[in-house]
Amino acid sequence: YLHWRIRRRMQANGVARKMMASVPEMTFERAMAAVDELCKKASDESDEAVATWLETHTEEVNACVENEKHRLNEEKIYRLVASLPAARRGEVIRDLVGFARVADVR
Repeated sequence: YLHWRIRRRMQANGVARKMMASVPEMTFERAMAAVDELCKKASDESDEAVATWLETHTEEVNACVENEKHRLNEEKIYRLVASLPAARRGEVIRDLVGFARVADVR
């Protein structure tokens, strides 16, 4: 019992640390909430099943880390745009759309 509990905690904390390293603004609580959501994909909630799942599904774990990184970056962009004066928001969004079109061509 203790072996699997420790192994699960180590795996979960490792994924949370990876998320926090990827996005410095991410809190440990928010990272662990994302890890807990990811752990629901395991066959059951037992420590052994979750630890084994986290160890063997590295692609899904890495995809989750990337998704959290993108989600938090989107939130940052929304906050930055919202902090602009209303008259300036439209111009900035127009410029971002133009940048996205140019960046997609490359």
